[in-house]
Amino acid sequence: MSKKNLIPFDKMTASKHRELSKKGAEASNKKQKENKQFRELAQLMLSMKISDKKLKNKIKEMFPELLDDELTAKAAMIYKQFEKAVKFADSQAFQILRDTAGEKPTDETKNILDGEITIKWQ
Repeated sequence: MSKKNLIPFDKMTASKHRELSKKGAEASNKKQKENKQFRELAQLMLSMKISDKKLKNKIKEMFPELLDDELTAKAAMIYKQFEKAVKFADSQAFQILRDTAGEKPTDETKNILDGEITIKWQ
């Protein structure tokens, strides 16, 4: 479809506008439903218990205070990031852990001065 075939909403008939709005709402609702199902599936998978005995033992060895019902896929992923951060000095793994723990530094700067700032470059 080329741009010349597009008709602005204010220039089309009310019935055509309603029809297009209805289609848009249906598509939006479908996408929201798919996204919700995806989030729920991801949450379900993250909460699933670990069945791999070797992995369970490694996690328990490093974090003996974890209870058996806390040994989930999410715990395994966090363990692996921790292992990468510590064993391999992986800064990205460290950042992921820090951010997941809610300690991500803010990216914003705040102006603490009320006045105007003039910067002269040499």
